[in-house]
Amino acid sequence: MLVGLLVQPAKPLPAPHQTQQASKDGRFILVPTTNAAVTNPGAVLKGFKRIAAEMKRFGGWQPAFPVRIHVVEPAQWPNAGWAAYSNEDGLFLRSEVLMRDQGNWSHEMTHLMFQGRIARWMDESLVHALTLLVWMPRVFKDKSGFNEMKAAGKEFREHPERQFDSLRPVLFAIADRFGPDIYGRFLKRVERELHPQTEHPITSAQTADVLSRAAGEDVRPYLRRWKGFAAYDM
Repeated sequence: MLVGLLVQPAKPLPAPHQTQQASKDGRFILVPTTNAAVTNPGAVLKGFKRIAAEMKRFGGWQPAFPVRIHVVEPAQWPNAGWAAYSNEDGLFLRSEVLMRDQGNWSHEMTHLMFQGRIARWMDESLVHALTLLVWMPRVFKDKSGFNEMKAAGKEFREHPERQFDSLRPVLFAIADRFGPDIYGRFLKRVERELHPQTEHPITSAQTADVLSRAAGEDVRPYLRRWKGFAAYDM
């Protein structure tokens, strides 16, 4: 199961490690701890290259390279409640589920791609939306996230009075109405028009404005269904 986490502070990994392995272009480096089992490192590196390629095609954004992929054995994993995490040293994955954990590969790569450039209130929910509605179906042929999108869209239509504690179903309902590609248009407009910098995210008002232009209509009526909307100047 995909469990998203915010970017964590940098933590030194326990030493020693196995020999690192890099992709041919040097953009991805696999860093296993001593007893971490990586049965097919080539497939892992290839999977990450495909995610990065789809990110560039879809929204024009990519993480800063090289990306270090830390594969951590169970005895060295820092928190049993974490499925995966990322920080300025790369992304960190659990060795025992590595080869079936493409959801978290994609999720943490998206955090690295954003690098604090997206409004913080939107970051985690947009990471989920892109992971389940774009990267997983287009890179790994897993379309299960569309069920959540359709359910969110149906709930929005049938219960117009309902408010939501989380932004996640709101973004899924927007994708159901306008198609997941709305978020690719949004990212391309943000990059072209606003030039966001790492740890200097676009403002809430800019977010609502650019997303509305990507949709071709005002999306604030959707965003107002999120209970946190009033806390931000949109």
